[in-house]
Amino acid sequence: MRGRRGLTGSTAVSDATGVTFQVWSDHTILTRLYMMRITSRSRQEKSIREGP
Repeated sequence: MRGRRGLTGSTAVSDATGVTFQVWSDHTILTRLYMMRITSRSRQEKSIREGP
């Protein structure tokens, strides 16, 4: 048993849950950043096509 690690816990179960949650949240953040990147890129392309 290692002590407290990650977001939660004193027990192995909560520790494992914390790790799982961290991985899931990291994946969600990466997905959001990726989607934001795509939308911003499409906006730039639109503005370039339309021109001044």
